[in-house]
Amino acid sequence: MCNRTAVALYTGSVVNALTEIGLDQVVGDRPAWINVSRDFVLAGLARALPAERVVLELLEDQPVDETLVASLEDHRAWGFPVALDDFTWDDDRAQTLPYVNVVKVELLGRDPAEVAEDRSNTRAQAFERSALTTAAPLGGRVV
Repeated sequence: MCNRTAVALYTGSVVNALTEIGLDQVVGDRPAWINVSRDFVLAGLARALPAERVVLELLEDQPVDETLVASLEDHRAWGFPVALDDFTWDDDRAQTLPYVNVVKVELLGRDPAEVAEDRSNTRAQAFERSALTTAAPLGGRVV
């Protein structure tokens, strides 16, 4: 089974569990973080879920283009928090930053030289500085 098919089946199962069983039974009073694919986002499938109870976590291997960015913008307008999973800096993924609430950066298990290379990128440094200076006044934190 290809990765996209597996993700689609998994996401469909999660959405089914959340709608059939109920969010309170699955996650209690916490938000449900749902890994979503590009196809899930473009199809607008999240609209079957209550925006105030879920976070849409876009998987790291999804291709980014103007269509996806526009759809992320729509989801934010509909009230859905959006997160990027395992973010690593590249110009394509950077397009999504204005339309997300959370950026998850995976460091564990990564080659230290690769992490250092990411941190030496001037645009990545600017992003890191911006995240640090923006989060604190808003009551947020960078983890």
